[in-house]
Amino acid sequence: MRFRNAVRLLVENYHNAYKILLYKIVTLVISAGLYAAFLAHGIFVISSSEAFSNVLNAFKALFDGFLASAPLGGLIDNVHASMAGLLQFLGTMSVEIVFALLGCLLVYLVQRFTDAICYFTIGAVLTDRMDTYATTPFWQTFVRVFAKSTRYAALYAVVSFVFDALTIAACYFFFFYLSSFSNIFVSLGLSITLIAVCQSIKLTVTSSWMPAMTSDGYSLSGAIKCLDKAGRKQRNKVFSTYLVMVYVIVILNVVSAVCTFGSALILSVPTSYLLLICTQYVNYYIVKGKKYFVTYEEIEKDVSRGDSSNYFNYVLENGEGANLEENAPVEESEKEDFVDDQKEV
Repeated sequence: MRFRNAVRLLVENYHNAYKILLYKIVTLVISAGLYAAFLAHGIFVISSSEAFSNVLNAFKALFDGFLASAPLGGLIDNVHASMAGLLQFLGTMSVEIVFALLGCLLVYLVQRFTDAICYFTIGAVLTDRMDTYATTPFWQTFVRVFAKSTRYAALYAVVSFVFDALTIAACYFFFFYLSSFSNIFVSLGLSITLIAVCQSIKLTVTSSWMPAMTSDGYSLSGAIKCLDKAGRKQRNKVFSTYLVMVYVIVILNVVSAVCTFGSALILSVPTSYLLLICTQYVNYYIVKGKKYFVTYEEIEKDVSRGDSSNYFNYVLENGEGANLEENAPVEESEKEDFVDDQKEV
């Protein structure tokens, strides 16, 4: 149900994908300019240096010798010597390199921050759609939720950076230490699996933050701990849903890149982000047992918060059976009839 309703919400609200696309094009152009500002001078100095020219010449000689079936021992030694010279030259630019890397890191964090503001705005638009089937203008919502979105975006950018850094480090370890270049497909397969699992964990951890703030009015600190006992029990379901979604998104973008020579990425990338946001909200509404519009004709509600077979256990554990007489026995047949009625609803 989660996967199906997320896809249906995506289709019903697909016009928001174009807003994500326009927003990301603007932020990408600005970010690319800032990256170039930090890197251009260093790249020019390095590429025009004698040490860099020696490296290019050494690799060219090695390639020509390989084609001519000439002895490669001396050519390989020449490559090693030229690389050592380049590293020595880079050592003289350590201050410039550190400054450029710190600048690029800052631009990356700001880019993630601004992207998260966009996702939060789309989430607020989606909340209005799911709650009342209202169509809210993007920029009007952007201004209305800006204060909340900046607080969310600041935390999300940091969390994303930590997860991304750990994912890259783990992939490096798997690729270069636990596998070998002799079996490149196994190495790539392990790396893709690790990326999918790490991203699914990140999405599971942060899944309730944005919907709790836009739908139920929680503060950021309240959204982080908004899930009750019944909600926390469903984390495995939430994780499995995200794992499926991550693989679907990988397949969608790889097929778009390969089959259309990258042309369809202009649609598949914003579609991927919108699909994840729809999944985030469907998971939250199911966990919280909230009604929501899937289409104009269909309203979804799961009164047992995602697990109808355990509805009575949930009611008794959370004290929501106050309307029942104290210590009044409930016949097993009555429980089964009630659960059947809720399934029909």
